[in-house]
Amino acid sequence: MQKICINAGHAPYGIPDPGAVNTNLGLRESDVARNVAFMLSSLLEGSGYETMIVQDDDLQIICDNANEFEADYFVSLHCNDYISIEAHGAEVYCFEFGGEGEKLAELIQDRLVTDLDMYDRGIREANFYVLRHTAMPAVLVEMGFINNPKDAEKLMHKQREFAEAIYKGIMYYLED
Repeated sequence: MQKICINAGHAPYGIPDPGAVNTNLGLRESDVARNVAFMLSSLLEGSGYETMIVQDDDLQIICDNANEFEADYFVSLHCNDYISIEAHGAEVYCFEFGGEGEKLAELIQDRLVTDLDMYDRGIREANFYVLRHTAMPAVLVEMGFINNPKDAEKLMHKQREFAEAIYKGIMYYLED
């Protein structure tokens, strides 16, 4: 049975770090990531995959948990934020182009753009700690900008749809 580690970005219950916050809506990145992670886990387990959800403020603990679980894949869930509320859309990061992480990122990005009508910010390489220190293909999903009004409404009211889109991307990857 394949194993998938799902990292809900930032600290559990937002203590000490909730990540990005939309104060107007009372929407916190840590809460959105946790909710989507649990829904995604349920969908994956319903399809016969073993999952583990990790939410911690310590990046080393997250990576150690994923590696000790011997996950086959690692998916980190986040909400983006920028000084300008004009920034919007979804993007998915992998450690480097040319590997399995890029393929997984492409399929998840495609589903976010298609299923949720998110602006396509593309696939990007990044030297993020959780992508660099996990021993399996890994992606970091920025579902949308929590401070952009349209993205924030989706992040607040369409969490199930985000989980389903990410699930579909993973399934397309695994079935390929």
